[in-house]
Parts: sequence; C-alpha cells; structure tokens
Amino acid sequence: MSFEMVNPFAEIKREHYTLRLLPGAKNDLPPEFIDKAYEFALSNAKKLKHVDKTDTGVEGVNEIVWKMTDQDGYSFVLKLTQPDKTPDPDHELRILDRAHKAGLPSPKPLGMMHVGTSDFLMMEYVPGRSGQDIWDKLIDEGWSAGEIEAAQIDAERLIKQVVDTYRQALKIDKPWYIKDFLLTFDGRKLKSVFPLDFERAHTFDPVNPEKIRVVPKVAKPIRKAA
Repeated sequence: MSFEMVNPFAEIKREHYTLRLLPGAKNDLPPEFIDKAYEFALSNAKKLKHVDKTDTGVEGVNEIVWKMTDQDGYSFVLKLTQPDKTPDPDHELRILDRAHKAGLPSPKPLGMMHVGTSDFLMMEYVPGRSGQDIWDKLIDEGWSAGEIEAAQIDAERLIKQVVDTYRQALKIDKPWYIKDFLLTFDGRKLKSVFPLDFERAHTFDPVNPEKIRVVPKVAKPIRKAA
C-alpha cells in the first residue's frame, strides 16, 4: 500500500545529511537546525525513546526517538524509521500528512532527514504522558485498583473513538496499542488520548479490523485497596 503525498518536498543538501521539508516546515524549524542539522542534532538531542527489544523480547531493535529543542524553547522530534515496520521510509510521513490535513489528532509532519543509510521522520513535539507501561507507572504512583480499572475503561473508549475516526476519514487501520498514544490526565481521571505512531498503518479491512490493546499481556499486579 502506498499513500501519495499531497505536497512536494523542498530539498536541502549538506555534507553529512539531506533535509526534505514539507511546505511551511522552514517556519516550524529553528534556522540553526536547517543550516546545520547534523551538528544541531548532536548537541541538542534528548532521547525520548530507545528500545533494544520488541514487545516480545526479540533482540536487535534500534527504535530511537529524539526530542530537539532550540534556544527559544521550541521542540520537535526526530524518529528513526524502521525498515521492518514500514514499506518505505516516507510511509509514516505520508500518513501524518493526510491526517493533519484532515484535521485528525496527529503530530504535524515536517519532513525527513537522511543521514548515511538512516532515515529520520521530523514532526512536531506533542506533550503528554506516554502510554508505554502506563499502568505499571500508575501503580508505582499509588493509584488504586479501582482508579486504574476506570482509566483502562476510559482509555479503551477514547482510543476506539480515534480508531473509528481514522477508519472512516482516511480508510486506514493499524495495530492500536496504548503504548503508541499520549495520555492526558486531570488528577486521576483520563481526559484524552493522542495517537503518535503510524509506521504499521495500512488500508482498513472492515472484515478483519485490527484489535485495540489497552492492557498488555503481562503487567505488574495491582495492589488492592486496604
């Protein structure tokens, strides 16, 4: 499956890298990054995610997401694309481009950065709590079994709303894991979810839709209230 880009790229070539920017991306990126992206990345990157194993424990994964912040506090993200997860390096960028233009919840795509044999997706930074191991984190923060169960019910309902919107508006589907969402809480109440990861997006098949997975197969046991 291939999704066409609505907008052409503006290409900027340097000695160590090539930037391919979507229209308007220059206004969203620090000038020093555009001029010296390689050096800027080396000196300003903060690792948001680095996974060396898959969800099933398989070694050899190199999943890296960097947050970049300029001197004015503006932040964006560089995400290393995974050849085993996506049909081509630009696949996720095209999905985000369509989603953003359709007004769906999604990070704003900025373009691609190519360094050697590596391809990085560039997109806006969106604040929120990662769904990665979220229930274990809430247990450690003292949430009760009832509070976590209520949050899990809300998470499934909110994620289903996002899933239905993407299936109807863009006719796409993907494995819907809570780890690929940002969560926003109001106290101990889950208020919203925001999808981030579209590497495995594909054409929606209503006969065989992807499942929504809010709770992992193996999770830390929840302490019961005394």
